[in-house]
Amino acid sequence: MVASEADGGYRVLKIVHVDDYPDPIGHELHMIAFDPKVATFEEGARRWTHERSAFTVALDHILVRRVAFLKRDYRVFVVEPVSDEEKAPYTKSLRRAK
Repeated sequence: MVASEADGGYRVLKIVHVDDYPDPIGHELHMIAFDPKVATFEEGARRWTHERSAFTVALDHILVRRVAFLKRDYRVFVVEPVSDEEKAPYTKSLRRAK
């Protein structure tokens, strides 16, 4: 997914897990955020597809409610598997929550 940032630009995000709660909570997205930010959605999608090594992990686990994306420009550009390594920070957060 590529999503607009409040302070400008776009950021590549990878969803690693989705919690589905009843309304009014709705979906909560567990994601990885990548640097660098890019100028457009198209640049983010192209670079992720062809220059993935140019990206580094900015935040290995962020939790965002789906409603936070209502006013943001975002688009899913690829669906791909989530590795155990990518999912590890999310899994670790579950153990801390207990």
